[in-house]
Parts: sequence; C-alpha cells; structure tokens
Amino acid sequence: MSEPHAELAAAVESALGRRAVRWRRPHTGLSAADRFVVTFDDGSSVFVKAAVDARTAEWLRVDHEVMTSVGDDFVLDVISWVTASGHPVLIMEDAHDAYWPADHERANGEPVAWCEGQVEALLDTLDRVGASTSPPLPPLGDGITRHWSTIAADPSPYLGLGLFDERWLSSTADALVRAEAAVDFSGDALVHNDVRSDNVCFRGHRTILVDWSHARRGNPVHDRAALAVTLPLEGGPEPFALLPEEGKFAAWHAGQALNRMVGGSEGAPPWLIAVLGRMAAVALRWASLSLGVAPPTTP
Repeated sequence: MSEPHAELAAAVESALGRRAVRWRRPHTGLSAADRFVVTFDDGSSVFVKAAVDARTAEWLRVDHEVMTSVGDDFVLDVISWVTASGHPVLIMEDAHDAYWPADHERANGEPVAWCEGQVEALLDTLDRVGASTSPPLPPLGDGITRHWSTIAADPSPYLGLGLFDERWLSSTADALVRAEAAVDFSGDALVHNDVRSDNVCFRGHRTILVDWSHARRGNPVHDRAALAVTLPLEGGPEPFALLPEEGKFAAWHAGQALNRMVGGSEGAPPWLIAVLGRMAAVALRWASLSLGVAPPTTP
C-alpha cells in the first residue's frame, strides 16, 4: 500500500492541524511498521511510524519511551503520539534530508557508503548512548541464547556451511564455549540493540540513531560489537581493530550468525543467508585474534 489508510491520515492531520499533500514511503529501513514521510500544504514535513499489529505496537511504545526519555540529539524529536485504528502512531522529526549510509537510491550505486569520519562519529555517539541511563526497559540479557555448546555437540549442520572444518572446530570449540559463556549483558546503560547502517543518519553535526524498537537496558559494549561485525562488509575496519579485548562478544556473534544460517531464520532469502555467512566469517576472524586461537580452516 503506497497511501495511508483513512484513519491514519485523519489522525496525523488532526494532531498537527495541517493538511497533508503527499505521503511517501522511505526506501531504507526494514521495520514492519507502516512508515511515511508526510509533506503538508505549508511545506513542512514529518516522519510517521504507525503500528499495524500488537507486535509492532509494542515496538513502537519502546521507540516512544526512549525518544521521549533521552535528552540528547542522537534521537529524533518527537512531535506527537496518537492512535489510529486502535494502534499507536509516532510522529517525529523528518530526517529525509540527512545523509543515510544505507540509502539505496544514491547515484553512486553502492549498497552502503560511509563518508569520511562517519564511522568515528557513530562510535563517539555510541559512547554517549552508553553513558545514558536507560529508562525502565527490559534487561538486555533476557532471552539471550548461547550456541557454541550446541554447535560442538552436533557440528554436522554447521560444518556444511563451509566456514570451518571439523579439525579446527575440535581444537577451538572449548575456547569458544567458554568465551561465549563469559559475555556479560548486564548493566543499566541504554542499549540501542540494533545498530547497523540503515538505522543511522548524519545531519549537520548530529549523528542520529533511529528505530529504538528493540532498545534494552544493559552492557553498552553490545552496541559497539554489533556494529563492528557489520563494518567490514561495508568497507569499514575489522572488529579486532575496534574491540581487541572483546573476544567474548566475537564468539557470541559468530554463534548467533551460524545458528541463524542453519535454522534460526526459516524462510530467509538467499541474500540474507549470504550476509549472515559473511558476518560469521568476520566474527570468527575476530574471535581467533582476540582469544588467541587458530584462525578457521575451511574444507
């Protein structure tokens, strides 16, 4: 659907007291919620994110809780919070004119393109996020699963991925199990919990993180580690250069990616499986350097 349903359009116009003349869907981001850039007859614009079911409604409440609790410029300004068709609607500052590294319609054709200094700016911003006290969000560790014991006990499906051979796994599995078990997700810091290139934009001096739907309270290293695993896929530095002492997180990320490849992402498209394989390879390289174990050997 390219146009909003009538109830959503009416709710947004009523909340802002302006007549909408254009509703446009953004071409970046993967949220399951309805999302629109809305332009009004006075030339102003906002970004609208509307829940479509109970799951996206809960995500949107977390988004709203964080954005209205954090007094910093790394979140978008909230303009209004309304209801349409029984679901919450978040109306916020429009940042379509910002620079989005994952903007798929840029002329250079690159899937993701970081400009000079932007990765460093994002890392500095994550330091500020990590220094923020979290609102009353669920703990980051709730529902966290560790996978290396399972991989070691039944390696066949994982060996079939071609990322390592049985001899390497036999020699390093114990170290990976111990490292993954030692990851500490606890803490009281605000954790975005979904840091990646399509959830960040740059506007003037601001580095803005969007989509706080999965935000949690916990260890802020988690955000830096999640970003670090994706950066080499986008022309950025290797994780070991950013977090040389965090082999525990490297082991955890490798296990997560491998599990999703084998069966945790039922029906996932081939491109996603390929990306997960590249992330797993990055995390395994990082783990081998940080933990002092042999690098993976492939069949």
